[in-house]
Amino acid sequence: MSIKENLEQVKSEFKSDEKLLEGAFRLEKFFKRYKWVLLFIIVAFIAYLGDTKLQDYKREQTRERITQIYNEVLESPNNIALQKRLKEVAPELYDLYQFARASERNDANAFKKLSQSSNEIVKTFAQYSYASLSQDKNLLEKSPILKEMSALQEVNLLYGENSKDAIKKAHQILSTIPLSSSLYAIISVLKHYGISEEIQQNPSKPTNLKKETIQGTH
Repeated sequence: MSIKENLEQVKSEFKSDEKLLEGAFRLEKFFKRYKWVLLFIIVAFIAYLGDTKLQDYKREQTRERITQIYNEVLESPNNIALQKRLKEVAPELYDLYQFARASERNDANAFKKLSQSSNEIVKTFAQYSYASLSQDKNLLEKSPILKEMSALQEVNLLYGENSKDAIKKAHQILSTIPLSSSLYAIISVLKHYGISEEIQQNPSKPTNLKKETIQGTH
């Protein structure tokens, strides 16, 4: 290799080292300028991870505590102190428990209290149960959801009659309930049920309901 070629190689290496040093200098300059910002980001990220882990741990502990208290309430249903603790830690679960007990006793007063529950499911069914037990037609007609539930109850009774006219009327009632109804999933299932076309001549032998074939399925 000639001296000229050696000089060119050395020159090329110097340029590479110069670029490397220039990059390192820029990086050092950037770090010095923004070191506190970078430090803040790192600390904030670590704090976020720590807080997330802590919140997950607290939620898990709360769930375990609620489950334990609820199981104790089920084992000792007459223990007022346990019920009070359940109400404090999980008011919506407490209302659901009270609704189940009220349903066993058909307790209209309990349903009336639960009709103000923060648990929307309990609230709706408690209002319906209270209106049914107290035979409050105005309440049933005033609330769309209660009116729809009342309609479903009527449909159930019509299906129980197991006749062509009853089934036809049941489907007419179901068709009046709007698609936006929260009960539409139940309605869709009911619409797929019908009566066998041939009603048996012997009235003492009941005809069973059969499920209609859904289009596109076998």
